[in-house]
Amino acid sequence: MTLEAVSAMGLHSRHAMGKTSMECTAQTTWPGSRRREPQVVAVRTVNEKSLLSDDHVPVAFNASPLPVADIGVIIGGEDGRVRFLDTTMQREYWVRRLDAGIYSSPVAIPGAADFLVASTGGMVVRFDLRGRAVWTAALSGPVLGTIAFSPDGGTAYVPVFGHRLVALDVASGNTKWTFDTASATYQNTYAYDRAPYASPVVFESGEVVVVDHDDVACLQADGLLQWRARANGIIRSSPTICKDMVVCATTEGVLCRWTRSGTQLADLTMGGRIDGSLASIRELVIVPVRGQGISAVDAVTGARVWHWTGGGLFEYTSLVMGEEQTVLFTSDRGTVCCLDACSGAFLWESSQIIGRPDHPTAVHTSPMPCGDGSLYVASYDGDCYRFDHPMLEDPESGQRP
Repeated sequence: MTLEAVSAMGLHSRHAMGKTSMECTAQTTWPGSRRREPQVVAVRTVNEKSLLSDDHVPVAFNASPLPVADIGVIIGGEDGRVRFLDTTMQREYWVRRLDAGIYSSPVAIPGAADFLVASTGGMVVRFDLRGRAVWTAALSGPVLGTIAFSPDGGTAYVPVFGHRLVALDVASGNTKWTFDTASATYQNTYAYDRAPYASPVVFESGEVVVVDHDDVACLQADGLLQWRARANGIIRSSPTICKDMVVCATTEGVLCRWTRSGTQLADLTMGGRIDGSLASIRELVIVPVRGQGISAVDAVTGARVWHWTGGGLFEYTSLVMGEEQTVLFTSDRGTVCCLDACSGAFLWESSQIIGRPDHPTAVHTSPMPCGDGSLYVASYDGDCYRFDHPMLEDPESGQRP
């Protein structure tokens, strides 16, 4: 079972900032279109025995799934278990248990057939696809944000509650350095130690940016501080990198922008709360605004390029960049929606109605596309779905290729 981890779809967490997927190096191009509505082809409701009774209860999924092209999906649950399911969702290749629940999404290691997963107990484990633990690291606090990687894939940046960014050596699991992310502004608030919540982001040149409440810090690859700034409000969503600048969004609805060298550009007011993670394509930053819809602004000029008012993002999830210039997200209606990332045109909305009586149809994690044409998403109700996009028809014969 030899795969190569490809950071094709991005990176974030239950809440994806676009987490990575694992794709077969030998796969062929998918002869379909992700711009057409996908259909549910498999679903699995995961239950576990209750600790308080003999009843079986659904396992809530906060973390986004990690697809493995043509083989299945890896998903971490609130019960602390990591499951590797096949494409039918009915067979478990293996199940492994961590020390606490899993909120941070599993992420593929670039250039390897392994992945990292972190728990709310502070455990980080590198697994291979046979479920063998390569190494385990014990950190000082819960991990909720998604792990990010250095451009060469050799360092994993882990945001740890209690104001820490920990750089782990991907090969050994040893700590390279730790940075104190604490902001003095919100010291006396009840949620002060519940940070950094958002995932870090990394410039192609290697600098890593981490946010803690209103504090934004840019570090060199060796952990030395390059610059530090303060945003105009609390940041809960993961930033994005666009046009060699980092863009952050506050819960007060303000976009804050800094160049890689630390020069701050004028703030942009978006008109509503922002608690979902941003995405970017070319010069555009795509922003989910609570009660307003989805907007795209020019990263440099700040001009609004398009605005979609057909719904909002489910709280604290992420916009995920797909192929064919699309942006995917889980809506506040509990469905997966897809827009054209460059124009904002609506392309499709999913349905999880599968004919089961009393089946809850809402999904709650960020959707994760895969190179084999499938898409995975999960829910708080213990359901993990696999969608397939329709095949394209030959325009001359009307036949599928």
